Order: sequence, then structure tokens, then C-alpha cells
Amino acid sequence: MFTCSCRLDSKGRVTLPCRIRQKLGLEAGDELEISVRGSKIKRKEVSSFDEAKAFIEDFSEVKSFSFDGEVVEVVVRG
Repeated sequence: MFTCSCRLDSKGRVTLPCRIRQKLGLEAGDELEISVRGSKIKRKEVSSFDEAKAFIEDFSEVKSFSFDGEVVEVVVRG
């Protein structure tokens, strides 16, 4: 298990420290799953509302979701 502190920038982005990226073998474009104290955020690029809806329906305990026309993010109970 790795623990680190990160800052959220003005655009909502998080930068993982270099030592963590190297230790996990992460590179630009890699996808990550982020857990938030009992909840998980699932993110997927989609090409339509129907695809976003199908992705959301795959989860049994959805707390919230957002869809911007290209990406759907779902917060589910962890």
C-alpha cells in the first residue's frame, strides 16, 4: 500500500509524486481507480448518452454520477 499527499489544481487535476509513479510503473495515459473513504469513483470515456447510461446501470449502489458528453463518472458505495 502506498500513501501520499497530493494537491488538487485549479482544473481539478491531481499530480502523483514521481516516486509513487515510478514504484507503480505508471506512465502518461494509464487509467487509475481512486477510492474515497467507502466510495469508489469509476470513470469511462463514452461516445453517446446511451453508452453512459449503460455504464451507470452496471452498478448496484450508485451514489451520484456526472456526464459531460464525453466522459461519465460514477460514485459507487465501496
